[in-house]
Amino acid sequence: MVDLDSKIRASVKLNRDDIATAYIGQLQQAQLDLQKTSQQLEHATLASKQALKASRQLCVADATAHGRGYAAD
Repeated sequence: MVDLDSKIRASVKLNRDDIATAYIGQLQQAQLDLQKTSQQLEHATLASKQALKASRQLCVADATAHGRGYAAD
């Protein structure tokens, strides 16, 4: 995105608003893509944490069922 910003500035200095407008469109798309990717990362992180928690609970339940757990009798 830094590269696009530089290209926009250079295009404006050269009075090439048409080129600058095209780069602005690319920059806006890149920002949207980054936002979507950040949201996907948040969802994936949450899903991973939930899966780890479920896995741990399953291991404890399995160990308890087979007499290897820490459950009080």
